[in-house]
Amino acid sequence: MSTVSKDQTVPPSTTPTQKATTSNDPATVPGPTTTRKEPTPTQTTPDHRAKRSRLVHGERIDQADKEPPREHPFNVEEQDSVMNPRETRGLPKRATMVPLEKNAYPWPDPLALPDNTIGDPHSRLTRDEEPAPAIPKSRVAFTDAIFQRLHIPLDTLVAGLREQQAVEVKNAPENFLALIPYGAGHALYNDHPKLGREVLAFLKTLRFADTEARDTADEALQAIIEAGTPTQVEAALRAQDDRNPDTEGVQIIMPTSSRKGGTRDRYALPWAMFLRGGSERLWTYLLYQQTFAVRKDLAFSVLKIEAEATSWVLCNFKGEAVDRGNENAIMSTIKRTLWKDDAFRQHVTRVLTKQGVPGDINDHAVHATRTFTLTFFDNTDAKGQPATVVQLRGQPIATTEEELGEYLSIIRLTQFWVNMVLLLRAGSVTCQLCKAVTHPAYDCPFFKTEGWFGPQHDGAEKHADLVKKTKAKNGKPGGPKRSGPSTGGRPRK
Repeated sequence: MSTVSKDQTVPPSTTPTQKATTSNDPATVPGPTTTRKEPTPTQTTPDHRAKRSRLVHGERIDQADKEPPREHPFNVEEQDSVMNPRETRGLPKRATMVPLEKNAYPWPDPLALPDNTIGDPHSRLTRDEEPAPAIPKSRVAFTDAIFQRLHIPLDTLVAGLREQQAVEVKNAPENFLALIPYGAGHALYNDHPKLGREVLAFLKTLRFADTEARDTADEALQAIIEAGTPTQVEAALRAQDDRNPDTEGVQIIMPTSSRKGGTRDRYALPWAMFLRGGSERLWTYLLYQQTFAVRKDLAFSVLKIEAEATSWVLCNFKGEAVDRGNENAIMSTIKRTLWKDDAFRQHVTRVLTKQGVPGDINDHAVHATRTFTLTFFDNTDAKGQPATVVQLRGQPIATTEEELGEYLSIIRLTQFWVNMVLLLRAGSVTCQLCKAVTHPAYDCPFFKTEGWFGPQHDGAEKHADLVKKTKAKNGKPGGPKRSGPSTGGRPRK
């Protein structure tokens, strides 16, 4: 019985790992056979095999050969060019983008001059239109001066009114002018129930040039005015006033309060009367002059009612850091804090994107603060101590009431640290006299105007008296005493 040695080489057609052997069992067919090495249980390499036939000692046998893994050369240009005849191109290079990261953005100088301050409705003065409109004359003297232009939103003008009046004004604001008496409020309207008639009587005295010429042509009235008794002259002048074409059909509507019962607040809302009717040139002049101080019990301002107009007052601050010497530090802190505040950034970029303002979120944050300005009020508290307030003003980034509320809330709830000192939020600043939101009542510039015929206000003197009384009460007999432990209602021994 012949055997094949273990050292017998495998024919060239076999792989080196395969060897031909013969079984020791006499039942097997003599001659060499092929064997293969079985993979171990842990072997995970895929076994690529192909069945092949060949002759061994004149007999055909099947042999399993391991097929080498197929490889596709990565850089075979001939094959690639046939499979994909189109030219292979990489992705286009993207333009270099400005980094959106807060710390990587080149923030501008926070002390740069503000932009578009002319749009601030609180910084304007009367008679600022060019060219000036036609100016009428009046036989009744009033203060001929330039005043701070008032800005009162529609919601404030109709606040406190009965619904029947408020709805009509809000539905058609272009049909009305608002008349704000100096010191308007609950007490004034109670003390002067016919104030609207007095205002209308004054408006009828305003004569444009052509109206004056027509009055002069009336010889009968002119004769009475020149030679009549005081009573006759007054009657003739009123007759002329009633024929004034510019005030024909004018109606002054007194406000009706929605409040039930009285109030101790002398300046409680509503504030405005409403003018309806009159010529276009009369309206133009009234808005141009705005404030008419006729006598101590008659002074009022005329305002255009704008449904879309919003106040530029964003927040008032107080505290140890509020000082005129810290103006630059305060402005820098406010801007830099808001530029990196996520809530502020997200709000302004959402609104400005909707408005079509170009730029990314960083550009929008800068854009939103470009109109910021600071105004200082040198107040004193009831004890006479300095209590300066600084007012932050700027154009609100909002197109709806909801967006406006969100914008103001973000600014007023953000913490601003100036040289390690926190800015404290102060209450609103409102003048009870002219109703401006840019100065307190005792510092109202209206009654300080040269040639002021309207009511005088002793607010500064009253404030000084209050300080004296407060100082006198603190720690002196008759003043408030310190509270002590409870004695259970029993008298102290």
